[in-house]
Amino acid sequence: MSDEEKKASGEPETSDAKEGREPETGSDQEVDILKEVSLLGQNFGAALLDVWNSDERKKIEREFVKGVHTANKEMRSFAEEVRTGKATQGFVEGAERVGKDMRSGLLAGLRLINKELGKVRRPRDEEPEKDGE
Repeated sequence: MSDEEKKASGEPETSDAKEGREPETGSDQEVDILKEVSLLGQNFGAALLDVWNSDERKKIEREFVKGVHTANKEMRSFAEEVRTGKATQGFVEGAERVGKDMRSGLLAGLRLINKELGKVRRPRDEEPEKDGE
């Protein structure tokens, strides 16, 4: 069966080396390696194309798209319920209070740390330098 007949029948292509023919010289081997790599690329591409065009892949894609649409619809519905709910307003107000308290506490803590670091550094800054140091 020729390579053209194999392509038409869907069989993977083969090379002369695989059919038992050995190259005669190093130059022939280099050419055969290039042919084999090219053939590998063609066969790999054809296999990927077959998988991409398969009914199973298309079925998985349809299920995935349907799932994404369903999740999107449910999240929008939930977001609308949260946005309009009374409990949400109380939660938002509480979160704002907590945020203000956290900022106040952080600021007070940073000021205290800076004050204490200032006390530790001042004595060293105020000491006269000794010769040799």
